[in-house]
Amino acid sequence: MIAIKLINVFIIFSIICINLIKSAELPTLHEYYTNGGIKSGLVAEGQHFKLNGKEITLISGSLHYFRVLPELWRDRLLKFKAAGLNAV
Repeated sequence: MIAIKLINVFIIFSIICINLIKSAELPTLHEYYTNGGIKSGLVAEGQHFKLNGKEITLISGSLHYFRVLPELWRDRLLKFKAAGLNAV
């Protein structure tokens, strides 16, 4: 009996957490770095980069466009984005 109550509590808690996550959508990188307007571009300050006054870590990759068919470029760039890259 106690195990069933614990399972019910866990299910309700899970549903609440999922709804909270869905309702608290995070901004896209573009929205985050351009919020309030664009005041400056990419600036190197010491060991860090800043984009529009906010610190950013550049995670980049390369695409050898001459080795990939042009009709596959979009697919490759979307895969880069899905992998978390923010610079190519």
